[in-house]
Amino acid sequence: MDPFTISIDDETAGTLGKVLRLEGFFPEFTALHAGKVFPHSALWFFPKDHRLIEQGDPGEEVFIII
Repeated sequence: MDPFTISIDDETAGTLGKVLRLEGFFPEFTALHAGKVFPHSALWFFPKDHRLIEQGDPGEEVFIII
Protein backbone atom coordinates (compact mmCIF):
# COMPACT_ATOMS: atom_id res chain seq x y z
CA MET A 1 0.00 0.00 0.00
CA ASP A 2 1.35 3.40 -0.95
CA PRO A 3 1.24 6.33 1.48
CA PHE A 4 -1.30 9.02 0.79
CA THR A 5 -1.63 12.68 1.63
CA ILE A 6 -4.01 13.64 4.42
CA SER A 7 -5.87 16.94 4.26
CA ILE A 8 -5.00 19.18 7.16
CA ASP A 9 -8.31 20.15 8.70
CA ASP A 10 -8.68 21.83 12.08
CA GLU A 11 -8.84 18.51 13.95
CA THR A 12 -5.64 17.26 12.30
CA ALA A 13 -3.96 20.62 12.92
CA GLY A 14 -4.95 20.37 16.60
CA THR A 15 -3.31 16.96 16.86
CA LEU A 16 -0.19 18.28 15.13
CA GLY A 17 -0.11 21.25 17.51
CA LYS A 18 -0.28 18.92 20.52
CA VAL A 19 2.44 16.63 19.18
CA LEU A 20 4.73 19.58 18.46
CA ARG A 21 3.75 21.25 21.76
CA LEU A 22 2.75 24.49 20.07
CA GLU A 23 0.25 25.54 22.78
CA GLY A 24 2.52 28.37 23.97
CA PHE A 25 2.76 29.84 20.48
CA PHE A 26 -0.65 28.87 19.06
CA PRO A 27 -3.20 28.02 21.78
CA GLU A 28 -5.71 27.21 19.03
CA PHE A 29 -3.59 25.78 16.21
CA THR A 30 -5.84 25.52 13.13
CA ALA A 31 -5.49 24.35 9.55
CA LEU A 32 -4.90 27.98 8.54
CA HIS A 33 -1.96 28.20 10.97
CA ALA A 34 -0.54 24.88 9.74
CA GLY A 35 -0.55 26.12 6.16
CA LYS A 36 1.27 29.31 7.14
CA VAL A 37 3.78 27.75 9.54
CA PHE A 38 4.56 24.74 7.33
CA PRO A 39 3.99 26.03 3.77
CA HIS A 40 6.24 23.44 2.11
CA SER A 41 5.18 20.46 4.19
CA ALA A 42 2.65 17.72 3.78
CA LEU A 43 0.94 15.29 6.09
CA TRP A 44 1.12 11.67 4.95
CA PHE A 45 -0.46 8.47 6.14
CA PHE A 46 1.75 5.40 6.04
CA PRO A 47 0.30 1.96 6.73
CA LYS A 48 1.51 -0.14 9.63
CA ASP A 49 4.96 -1.69 9.03
CA HIS A 50 5.73 0.67 6.13
CA ARG A 51 9.48 1.30 6.00
CA LEU A 52 10.10 5.06 5.96
CA ILE A 53 13.89 5.10 6.03
CA GLU A 54 16.83 2.75 6.29
CA GLN A 55 20.06 3.29 8.15
CA GLY A 56 22.55 5.10 5.95
CA ASP A 57 19.92 6.72 3.70
CA PRO A 58 20.58 10.42 3.07
CA GLY A 59 17.69 12.58 4.15
CA GLU A 60 16.36 16.06 4.59
CA GLU A 61 12.97 15.17 6.03
CA VAL A 62 11.55 15.34 9.52
CA PHE A 63 9.16 12.57 10.51
CA ILE A 64 6.64 12.92 13.30
CA ILE A 65 5.18 9.52 14.02
CA ILE A 66 1.86 9.31 15.80
